[in-house]
Amino acid sequence: MARKLLTKEQDEYLRMMASDKSVQECTDILNSRFGTSFTYDQIKRYKKNHNIRSGKRPWEFADHSRHKKFNADQEEFIKANAKGMGNAELTDMLNKEFGTSFTAKQIKTYKANHGISSGLTGRFKKGDVPANKGKKMSKETYEKAKATMFKKGDMPHNTRPVGTVEKRADTYWWKKISEDKVPARRNWKQIHRIMWEEANGPVPEGHVIIFKDGNTDHLDLDNLMMVTMQERLLMARHGLFVKDYPELTESGAILAKLMNIINQKKHVKKS
Repeated sequence: MARKLLTKEQDEYLRMMASDKSVQECTDILNSRFGTSFTYDQIKRYKKNHNIRSGKRPWEFADHSRHKKFNADQEEFIKANAKGMGNAELTDMLNKEFGTSFTAKQIKTYKANHGISSGLTGRFKKGDVPANKGKKMSKETYEKAKATMFKKGDMPHNTRPVGTVEKRADTYWWKKISEDKVPARRNWKQIHRIMWEEANGPVPEGHVIIFKDGNTDHLDLDNLMMVTMQERLLMARHGLFVKDYPELTESGAILAKLMNIINQKKHVKKS
């Protein structure tokens, strides 16, 4: 009789921990636990022959983030700025912010696939010419419209005053800090970023402020932490954000920093 690959103890341990784990994860965990050197193919065959299942399809273990057009920071940027903005304008802003070359069609497709709406309807596109361009309003029409015309200094009835606070679809709290900036979105700022900058100064380019406990309603300076965009991407990719456990998220941020340094050194060596 052929020798069984795993001992009874190893078999029981594999069955206990296999749920939701890939073959490679099972192999690594087994080798780490028992000091063995099983290969991926050995564990794959063993699981199949002994009907040990993970409960997932093989494709579910793939790192789909590698195939995404937009990284986590770019996705957040799109969600935060899509409201009230056309695809062409949003694309231009995104490319300037990240030094990319995405097309308006890619932005449009991403928004459609993720249920993101600008809320715009019937907006004139660049190059469109109003039907009444160049035509003067008749005296009779002017008199009828005069009562509803904006006068210098007037503001629309739905204009929100400086100091207004609101929670947006991106889950962050925003505050209106000014009235006259162009574009209008620059009149608003995330409250947690305001708090951080008041205590620590401006956030450097390429950096973001994160919530240690994952709760964007927990607006406390002790709950905030600054990391680079690349570090935040690594944290998201490797599951280093631990909701409700700020200490673990802090440790995750340190690990992401080390991973980023290692990746940069590897890149330098290759080049």
